[in-house]
Amino acid sequence: MQSAKTDKGDPYLRGLELAREGRHADAIPCFEEALRERPEDARVYFALGNTAEAVGHSQAAENFFRRVLAQEPDRLEPLVNLANLLRRQQRTNDAIALLKPAIEKNPHFAELWLT
Repeated sequence: MQSAKTDKGDPYLRGLELAREGRHADAIPCFEEALRERPEDARVYFALGNTAEAVGHSQAAENFFRRVLAQEPDRLEPLVNLANLLRRQQRTNDAIALLKPAIEKNPHFAELWLT
């Protein structure tokens, strides 16, 4: 049985589909619509961060990743994405400061060491 909202009806899922297709600019309005429906959904902020970064909106991406981390401080994916973004901006010290406590808490999470 299908849920009431199909991929076409759920703006978050529609945005994910567009982003997977590489249509990042088209995905952003979908994620913004999803955010209006679910303003505290960290998944939407994470998707917006990834999509904003993909279209070159680094400051917006940083803000979205930080929003996810404020809501879910132990979530490692946005932390890694934010650290990589900071590193690409030559903000290495900021990236290290972000990663150091996460590595101490999660020494076996290889992606933290590779970032």
